Amino acid sequence: MQTKQTQALWELQRHGLPEIAETAARHWQAGQRYDPEDTLPIPRSLETLIEQCNWEIDRMAAAYP
Repeated sequence: MQTKQTQALWELQRHGLPEIAETAARHWQAGQRYDPEDTLPIPRSLETLIEQCNWEIDRMAAAYP
């Protein structure tokens, strides 16, 4: 797992969202993007971190088609 992914999972746990953290971890470990629901009460900084993690997943997928 990438450093940003670990940080995002930690932040989700810290915000009291362990189920979301588990779902995100499963997606990223499978090489898939995780797109949280629009209704999730997470700060913008965490949304940005999740998007950075998704960008890393997309980049890795493009490198290994």
